[in-house]
Amino acid sequence: MSENSHNQELVSRLYESMLLIRRFEEKIADIYDTDVIKSPVHLSIGQEAVAVGVCDALKADDIVSNTYRCHATHIAKGGNLNKMMAELYGKKDGCAGGKAGSMHLIDMEHGIMGASAVVGTTIPVATGYSMALKRE
Repeated sequence: MSENSHNQELVSRLYESMLLIRRFEEKIADIYDTDVIKSPVHLSIGQEAVAVGVCDALKADDIVSNTYRCHATHIAKGGNLNKMMAELYGKKDGCAGGKAGSMHLIDMEHGIMGASAVVGTTIPVATGYSMALKRE
């Protein structure tokens, strides 16, 4: 593969991921006022590139920890969209059983630790998790 085609593939992959995040969050914004989403939501519209840039560099078995603006990271890391949406609707088949809502998405199968709504708490949680993995 030439460098040019590799660059085109990378740009396409990053753009598609950012576009998916944007469209997903725009849909959330559209339906939020209908009261079918059972938790507060904090969108990351305009910040898609951060999650996509970070997650694109990760391996499948890498773990991410994030805060309450976690839709973008969840999508960029390959989290299950159906389970994510079910969680927003408070459904039992959501990624946290419908109990955590938008700000606490989790998908350990795809390397996404449970997000925290409290600013700064992901640092000690991620540190503790990494120490536990190292001890294993």
